[in-house]
Amino acid sequence: ATPNKIAVNSKVNGLLFDYNDKDWYSVSVSQKGMARISFDHEFVDTSNDYWKISIYNGNDCIDTTQFKGRDVVTAYSKTIDVSSGTYFILVEDYSFSDKEYTLAFEYTTSGSFDGISYDNNNNNNNNENNNNNNNNTDPDEDNTTSAAKGTKFTANGVSYKVTGDGEVTVTGGNLSSLVIPQTVTYSGNEYDVISITKNAFKKNSSITSVTINADLEYIGTGAFYNCKNLTTLTINGDVDTINSKAFYNCKKLKNITINTEVLDKVGSKAFYMIYKKASIKVPSSCFSDYKKMIKNSKVKSTVKITKA
Repeated sequence: ATPNKIAVNSKVNGLLFDYNDKDWYSVSVSQKGMARISFDHEFVDTSNDYWKISIYNGNDCIDTTQFKGRDVVTAYSKTIDVSSGTYFILVEDYSFSDKEYTLAFEYTTSGSFDGISYDNNNNNNNNENNNNNNNNTDPDEDNTTSAAKGTKFTANGVSYKVTGDGEVTVTGGNLSSLVIPQTVTYSGNEYDVISITKNAFKKNSSITSVTINADLEYIGTGAFYNCKNLTTLTINGDVDTINSKAFYNCKKLKNITINTEVLDKVGSKAFYMIYKKASIKVPSSCFSDYKKMIKNSKVKSTVKITKA
């Protein structure tokens, strides 16, 4: 009903939990050109057709490509001609277990896909970095170099990965009382914590409580999937998106407090299969909108959504 919006030439990570699960994306192009899907996926020990990617123009399916489970190198759909407008992408698989993938809607007006660069929606970061460089005129100022993109480190029991200049994503940890801070320091540099990656704490049996103090772009798909001992969740920072199945099957999760007033999306089944009589408290100023979002994400009817 509500596809995830993605940009052209920007990679997105996804997760399908079983053969009944489906992921929908929408992407807009500005003018006539050519497009194709690039697709990387987790290895599957089968020779059968495993993944299926379909592209729709409105209700019309204009291309369907099947990818083998053993094809672990980047594969591509056939090239299609596109005009300005919005297209929809459906991702399906034929497995009984959860599997990860990465896709991009590659788009070009030059007649060739050679030389496509993935912007990954980091344009704002580049502007900020340029401003910081222009203002750094003090010769005595600390010029410690930020860690390279992709660098992984652990601080106070939480694992991180550098995603850009001055920014990190949470990738895991093994604490019972998990606290996601606003910033974290590594090798003399301070980083903003901007997201929790997909599957970060999947099936983590140690976690009993989660407190999010960071301003996050998103809590990733399946981030706390099946954390069987998680009972309490508190979101204090500004979180834009809680992705699909983020807290799926956390059967003891019964106390949820959402204090952010900027939540824009709650993905499908984000809180599905939590404690059947769980309490979700939300800001009174956002009560109607948040209640609707949470209900539409397929939470059980016995879960109470109240004003904080």
